Amino acid sequence: MDEPGKFINLKNERRLKYLGIVVGLVIFTIQRYTGNDYTHLLVLLYFMFLLPSIGLDRAAQERYFPFSQQFFAALRAVTIVITLIVLGLYIYAMSTPLGQPITLPDHLKYPHELKQPE
Repeated sequence: MDEPGKFINLKNERRLKYLGIVVGLVIFTIQRYTGNDYTHLLVLLYFMFLLPSIGLDRAAQERYFPFSQQFFAALRAVTIVITLIVLGLYIYAMSTPLGQPITLPDHLKYPHELKQPE
């Protein structure tokens, strides 16, 4: 195992790419209906680090970067770790009261958000 990234075959690598995309779409859908600014930031970070981790797969490294595969394999490994950390932070933030939507006091709300007396 002297070359990085050779421990997983291409078929399983493709499955992991699709799994990362599906998890991202599920998180994005959940975030659309529940969440606040902090969890929006975590979803943005997830997608930002997901792109290089799935885009720099072994086939892309061999095709576009034949002489610098070790560098891009290390970069991809770091982005995968950061993606997993951000995913864990998102799950933690959504499972604690920190991840609940923030309700503003009445004096900070827009007039159309205030309940009108009946």
